[in-house]
Amino acid sequence: MRKQTSDLIAATERGLNGITRQLNDQEQKTATQIREFLKQAHDALNTNDVEGANTLAIKAKVLLSELTQ
Repeated sequence: MRKQTSDLIAATERGLNGITRQLNDQEQKTATQIREFLKQAHDALNTNDVEGANTLAIKAKVLLSELTQ
């Protein structure tokens, strides 16, 4: 599960960094929230809270999918 979570974090980061269009104010807030979830997921993994990290990574992925629709 740790590897799966780590892969999900990396994929979400790549997806977020791959957005090239200009984001409006609401989309900027969403992108900031995604980055915060990803940071928290990294921190959780570093403290061996794999389940918490996975939950945060999934939240970030859901927000990214809304942003890229």
